[in-house]
Amino acid sequence: MAKGTAWLAVLVLLSTEGLAAPSPSPSLRAEVIEVQEQGGARTWRLPQARVTQEETLLDGDAALTVTGPWQGTRWAFPRGTDPRRAFEDLRAQLPGTARFICAGRDCGSSALYAHEVFSVADLYGRDGEQHYGLFEASDGMWALYVSQRGTREVFAQLIEVPREGPTLPTAAAARRALRETGRLRLQAPEAALRSWFSAPEQAWLAELSGRWLLLVHQQPEDGGRAEALATSQALAGTLAQSLRVAEVQALGLGGAVAGRGVAGPEVTLWRIEEGTR
Repeated sequence: MAKGTAWLAVLVLLSTEGLAAPSPSPSLRAEVIEVQEQGGARTWRLPQARVTQEETLLDGDAALTVTGPWQGTRWAFPRGTDPRRAFEDLRAQLPGTARFICAGRDCGSSALYAHEVFSVADLYGRDGEQHYGLFEASDGMWALYVSQRGTREVFAQLIEVPREGPTLPTAAAARRALRETGRLRLQAPEAALRSWFSAPEQAWLAELSGRWLLLVHQQPEDGGRAEALATSQALAGTLAQSLRVAEVQALGLGGAVAGRGVAGPEVTLWRIEEGTR
């Protein structure tokens, strides 16, 4: 990739209806530079808040972690193209609702987007001339980033990541959340949750000390409250086995928490502070 370029980066989870991939309007005279096909999975930490330091991307509240195979298309726009216009043109073609949108310095550091979010140095541009959006559709996430370099060059990249599995935090992100807040919230299909807790990289869970509360609740769309309670209780017991050293109280709540867990079981691991009952 040539130096002196700036990109627009978009993370896409395609809809099951086969929505056509966004493409710049002909009036923008964008030129396709490269079509990328990547079959292997990659982890993306997508900002959903202002990014001012690298550590922010490990915070579950400030960034969303998405892992999966991906593909992308990169365009170059004529020098002097308004980056906002390029952003809005592609944004209008994205499905779902906006989870986070920012412009200019409200996005934070362009260098962090370039080096830490997308791992491409040429994405670095003017902090005041960048645009970013994270969009949530029924079957996945879309993230859109635009920056303009000091040379007034504007480049665009569309990255698609079809959903083949749930979005769950990395081991590092989970450990950070538990260390700093004493709480970890996960939501995914039951099989994915079992796999996450039993994966080799989660072996650190068995090293937790102290007293912990593990809650599981799920609320099926078709009702079945008694069945949901029994299922959540069984899952709570299974997942608690991953915390072999800590003292764990596992509870299955079924659909007791209204409006939560519809898309899949929701698990909350909560540290019980010393002296509490």
